[in-house]
Amino acid sequence: MDEADGGVYSFVFRSELDGSSTGDSWHSGRLADWEAYHADEIQGAWIAVPRLAYCQQDWIWPVRVAGREAGKPRFGELERLVNRKWMPFDPEVDAVPTVEESIREAVALSRRQG
Repeated sequence: MDEADGGVYSFVFRSELDGSSTGDSWHSGRLADWEAYHADEIQGAWIAVPRLAYCQQDWIWPVRVAGREAGKPRFGELERLVNRKWMPFDPEVDAVPTVEESIREAVALSRRQG
């Protein structure tokens, strides 16, 4: 989920691996309102996942379209943040972590930056 622009985006995933979502929806209002409305459907605790500028909203990992930060996106080319450097990333070839692993990494990254 991503809270932005006066509402909440929620994302649906087909597997336990992090990656581009298979669907999304927009909910006006705050995250707390969305959680209250869907309380009977929620399993487990919600975790706020930190986001870096220019990164894909539906990935937990810091993944972005190459060139997006410079205003010249090269769609079809992705990059992933590794040891503070943006590296080429192809989810069809490169290993992709589980959602749980990605959350741990995103939280650790936000602590190092904070």
